[in-house]
Amino acid sequence: MTTYIILSRFSPEAFEDPKNFKDLTAAVSAKIKQLCPDITWKGSFATLGRFDVVDFVEADDPSRLRRPQ
Repeated sequence: MTTYIILSRFSPEAFEDPKNFKDLTAAVSAKIKQLCPDITWKGSFATLGRFDVVDFVEADDPSRLRRPQ
């Protein structure tokens, strides 16, 4: 399997309180898992800078990775 990263950004309106960041990332991760059932989830990390979250996944075929809508 090949390892891929998913870089995510949230709009400032995505959550009102920074304490809700963990809930938001869990919801986004669940949505990606739902849309890409053929991937193996390896980990998620919150970041500072251009992207808010970096997710590591493995997949046999890159076409199995779809961008969530």
